[in-house]
Amino acid sequence: MKTLTTAQLDNLLESKDWVHASDTGEFDNNEGLVFGWGAVVSTIDDIFINYKESWQYTQQDQYSFDHGCSDSDDGYTANFILVDEEGDSVNLNQYICDQLDSKNTGFDTVDYDSITGEIVQTEEIAEDQQITEINGEKVEEHIALNDNERNYKFIGVQIAKACSRDPYNDKGRWTNIEVYKTVGGKYIVCVIGVTCWQGEKDRHQATVCDNFEEIKDLLGDGWLAEEIYEKLGIDNALYVD
Repeated sequence: MKTLTTAQLDNLLESKDWVHASDTGEFDNNEGLVFGWGAVVSTIDDIFINYKESWQYTQQDQYSFDHGCSDSDDGYTANFILVDEEGDSVNLNQYICDQLDSKNTGFDTVDYDSITGEIVQTEEIAEDQQITEINGEKVEEHIALNDNERNYKFIGVQIAKACSRDPYNDKGRWTNIEVYKTVGGKYIVCVIGVTCWQGEKDRHQATVCDNFEEIKDLLGDGWLAEEIYEKLGIDNALYVD
């Protein structure tokens, strides 16, 4: 198998001559939950890089479609071995992820139009049964920004928000946490690092969670997280016998 150094791969990744081919497939349909895979094969000369991820959705729910690297087999593989300048082996998947994080490339852009189009076409939910409110709030379309990854677009409402800004001395930086609930029952947790410093940009991280336990695993035990838990009615206490 061919060997590339990280410097050689860096030069290749900068090239505009890559050809990207996307493909998808379904591997399970269980009680209305549909699961599948998406892949992109990127080639240049005799080099190819494969990207694979998983997707799922609930039948008749066009807003439930979700995708990303969730299985151990997901991520990047290639037809070469990657080494550093000293000849030591480098984790190819992690290295490519790090290098492509800040670039808008086609290496991980899977075309899901045919799949998402089918969800819309087969939806049979009557208009009077569609969700228009959550917790008494009218649902709206939102976009959750995600630095170096795809943004999330969804229909839902904001159900909790917390801010670390000190009204007397914010030092020009603080953190906002926002939690949304989608019409499909998922939770979108947005952690935003706000800055007023010249030359700096706000940082955005958005995560999809299926339940409150996943929200707790994501946010941890800090005081700002506890403020979110209180608003959501989440019990985060440790019980001692």
